[in-house]
Amino acid sequence: MRIVIGIIALAFLVGCKNGSKSTETETGCEQLLVVTPDVQVDVDENIRVSKLYLKGDCLNVRVKYANCGDAGFDLVHNGRVKKSLPPQVDLVLKAKGKPCDVAQEAEKEFSFDISKLQSVSDDGKVVIRVHRFGEALVYEY
Repeated sequence: MRIVIGIIALAFLVGCKNGSKSTETETGCEQLLVVTPDVQVDVDENIRVSKLYLKGDCLNVRVKYANCGDAGFDLVHNGRVKKSLPPQVDLVLKAKGKPCDVAQEAEKEFSFDISKLQSVSDDGKVVIRVHRFGEALVYEY
């Protein structure tokens, strides 16, 4: 009887883990979304990036935005690479959920796994530009 209960409990735990809809990777960061170049990524002018920094393969982004509760963001790459040494990519933050009309502004930090960008260059470096942030960042892997 204990064996049957143990098997059922194990199956339940495995089923719950695999059924998760989270886009979080093993690094604890959200996945970078890569779309085809023909897909238009809408830019939300109410989102402002105040800080960028790398921690391993995670790009940490501090965002100021209209506060609508627990907002979330996707970091999107349109698949285009600027031919330079090192290559350059442009990334855009896209708010998850519906637009918000609330005037109160919040600031929060989000982390995104950018290891997919390693396929862009064999040289071990990629220059990253995030829309609404004035400075570029060099990702070395």
